[in-house]
Formats: sequence, structure tokens, C-alpha cells
Amino acid sequence: MSRPERYLRALARMAEVNTVFAAAALSVLADRLGLRRLRAFLRGRPRPGPLPGPLALRLALQRLGPTWIKFGQLAASSTGFLPEPYAVELARLLDEVPPEPFAVVRRAIEEDLGAPLEKLFAEIDPVPLAAASIAQVHAARLQDGTDVVLKVQRPGLAEIVERDMHHMRMITRTLETLIPVVRLAHATRQVEDLRMQLGEEMDFGLEAEHMERFALIQKELGNDDIVVPRLYRAFSTRRVLTMERLYGIKISDFDRIRREVPDSEGVLLRGVRAWMQAFALYGFFHGDVHAGNFLLLPGRRIGYLDFGIMGKFDAASRDRIFRYMRAFATADVAGLVAPLQEMGAIPAGTRVEDVIHDLEELYAPFFTRHYRDIRYEEIFPAFMRRAARHGWSFPREFTLLTKQMLYFDRYAKALAPDVNLFTDQRVVSFLHDAMAAAG
Repeated sequence: MSRPERYLRALARMAEVNTVFAAAALSVLADRLGLRRLRAFLRGRPRPGPLPGPLALRLALQRLGPTWIKFGQLAASSTGFLPEPYAVELARLLDEVPPEPFAVVRRAIEEDLGAPLEKLFAEIDPVPLAAASIAQVHAARLQDGTDVVLKVQRPGLAEIVERDMHHMRMITRTLETLIPVVRLAHATRQVEDLRMQLGEEMDFGLEAEHMERFALIQKELGNDDIVVPRLYRAFSTRRVLTMERLYGIKISDFDRIRREVPDSEGVLLRGVRAWMQAFALYGFFHGDVHAGNFLLLPGRRIGYLDFGIMGKFDAASRDRIFRYMRAFATADVAGLVAPLQEMGAIPAGTRVEDVIHDLEELYAPFFTRHYRDIRYEEIFPAFMRRAARHGWSFPREFTLLTKQMLYFDRYAKALAPDVNLFTDQRVVSFLHDAMAAAG
């Protein structure tokens, strides 16, 4: 594609983005003025339901496609920055992304694997098991009868993402100059983090390496009950992944787990411990343990899925995290400051006394309440709002780590309500030596 053609496509995409957002805003305004109901009445149509701002925003992001859907997903999970109605509505983007037509999926598979679909697989279900912003997943069967799933990237994604990220950078830079809260939230840096994350998620060759490395780590740790789907390299490329199909119960299906899984508490804690061991001992952890990626399998086994987002800590970063964790575990609020400073989270020149005061207020519930009564869904947003107000800026890996602990805490509150994940020896016994080595 020539440079003028790329430029014209970028301009067209920018116009499309602006038009979609403007239309969403006008639709909300028309709804509040009663114009949508009036139009329906004049056309003899049923009275439409209300169109609140959060719904209009979600629909706009869905219409704009993968990059903006991913942006909405990340915004929804950035607890504390969005008003609750917006966070709740955008969270639906995790499960309600429209799939590509199967004809498009078929063409993508055949182009990448170099053969007609019928020669590659004995059968494939045209209805996807799941559809996400980057790819969708289809059940299939190899010619030898093995059940597999295919993760197929949405066509033309790289070009779309490149254009959209350029437009996002322009928007956030403008908003940061006009709106202080956007500047405090480090919106431009968030967009850059999104660009980097999307680049990793779109490279299925990298995801395949992640799968194999995580599986090898669990094998070295002797965690035979931790399952990573087998990868079929002969049927995988940078845009198509073919892997073993795992049959299990989503960790969020709490009622079914209580009925069908003996000692569900112990099984959950084994899964959390394996995740934490990979982080603490190898600096490598699964960075997206939402319920669809964490399964309870037959035989008291735990399955991890989707290795597109992984966290990676070098030795120095792990040292800082361990010191932070040790200070937290001993209620040493002053001891939290140095690791945060070394992470670059606290701006230079900030008064240490002010930071300690803020942390004492924020972490007081952990030191004064029973674990069952601690509400992370309230404390973490308060922490992030305080951080934004003071200009604290946490490294991507630290934020990613924290989000996974929030997922695990939700599962534990349902299946092991009397267990404190941060102190239970079934989870953290191996951490003692690691923390001691960190000084």
C-alpha cells in the first residue's frame, strides 16, 4: 500500500471514529429531550427504551471494532477512574463482542494454514465458543478425532490497530491539556501501554511460547495438577492457534462447583499457589485470570487458558515486590514507601510523611478488620483515586499483578470465605524464603 493511500485510509478512519462518537452523544441528547420517543410515535413504532450514556458509549465502541473494544475493556478494569455505571456497562464488552461471520473465519484459517478447511480438520463448529476483541474461538476436531479449539485472529487487525492507536494518542494528548483528571490518570501512557499489549496479543507465535513456558514452569515445580492446553504447532501460525480442548467448570460458576467439586477450597488454593509460584520464583505470571481463563477440571486439576497477556518481572523488580509484600504483611506502612519510590510510582520531591499518611488511611481496613469483611472492590478504587490525585504512577506489571489478585480474591470470597490468600500457608509457604532473600 502506498503512503498516500495509507494517509487517506487514516483520515477516513479518523472521520469514522469522530462520526460514531458524535452520533452516540447526539443520540443520548435526543433521548433526554424526548426526540427518540417522538420519532417512534410518528413512525408508528414501539416506544424505545431509554438510552443512557454508558450504553451509548458501549455500543459506539463495539461499532468501532477491536481496538476500541479493547480500550473499553481496559477502562472498565481500571477500577476507580470511571463512574460505576460506565464501568459496569463497559465490563459487558468482556463477554458480548460480536463475532466475525464464519466465511471470514474460514478464509483466514485457510490462508494461514495453506489448505482447504476440510483437509485440515474433520469438522469445525461455525458458531464460536467465544468472541473477543482480538480473536474468536471455534471448536474443531482433528482428522485423528482429537477435540481441539482454534483461536483465530480477526482479519486486517494489525492495520486497524495501527490507525486507531494513532487517533487515540491524538485524542488523549488533547484531553490531557484540557482536563486535569485525564492528565493525572496518565491517559497518554495508558494508550501506549495498550499499544504494547495489543502488539503482544496479536502475535500468536509469542502466545504459543508463553503457553509452553508456563507449562514447563509448572512441570519444574512438580505441579502435575496444573494443566496448560497442548499446542498443535503444525496447525498454528501468528494468526491461528490450535490447541487441546479442555472440558471443565468456569471458576465463577460457584453453585455448580459447590455441588460437584469436593474440597473446592483446596482446589482453588492449589491453582492460586501455582500462579503465585510462577510469579515469585520465575518472574512470569498469567496476566488475565478472569473466570473464562481459569477452569476446574475433572480429577481435582486446574486449567489455565489464554496466554496472550503475561506479566514479566526481572530480579530487581521481584525484589521490590517482595519487600512491599513483607511490609504489607507486617503492617509496616512506612516500609511500603521505599519499594514504591524505587518502582518510580511516587513523583520525586513528594513528602514521605504525606505518602505514609495516605497509605495508613487506605490500608487501615487490612489491619483492623477480619479478612471476610475487607471489600477490595471498594478499597482498590479508593487507592487508585488517591494515586491519580497525587500523581502516583505504577508500572504496568505492578498494576497487572494487582488486578490478578483481585480476581483471585473474588473467587476465594465465594469458595473459601474464611481464607486469607495473603497469609494462608497452603498458598504462600514457599514465599518466606524468597522474601527473606530479598533482604
